[in-house]
Amino acid sequence: MLIFFPFVWLFIIWIKYDKLPRWLQLITTLASVGMLLLIIFTLSTVQGKYFDYQLKNYGVTISAKVIGETQERPKSTTYYHAIIRYQCNQTTYLQSLSNNDHFYKYGDSLRIVCSSVNPEILKVVGYKPALETTH
Repeated sequence: MLIFFPFVWLFIIWIKYDKLPRWLQLITTLASVGMLLLIIFTLSTVQGKYFDYQLKNYGVTISAKVIGETQERPKSTTYYHAIIRYQCNQTTYLQSLSNNDHFYKYGDSLRIVCSSVNPEILKVVGYKPALETTH
C-alpha cells in the first residue's frame, strides 16, 4: 500500500496543481522533491546492504587482471574505467572499475572478493602493480 503513495501523490499534483494556492504549490513541490530524495536514498541504502550481505555470506577471494581502459565523455567531463578480467565458478567475467585517478594500469594484478552467487558484485581488496609493460 505504501509503495503506491508516491504515485497517488503525483497524480493529485498533476491534476490539481494549477488550482492550488501558491503557498500550497510550494509545500507540494518541496514534499515531492523530499519524497523523491527519500526513495533514492532508500534504494541506494538497500543496494549497499545487499552488496555487503552478498560479499559477507558468499564472498570468495580471487585474482583479477587489468586488461584495458575505457573512457566516457558525457558533456564536459571525462570518466575513466579500468577493465578487469576474472574467473569465478568456471566463468570468465569482464568488469569495469572507476579509474579517474589512473591508479590501475594495464597488466596490474588485483585481489578481489566477489559473490559466488552473483559474481558481478565485487570489491577490490589487494593490488599489485605490473612490471614495466607496454601493450
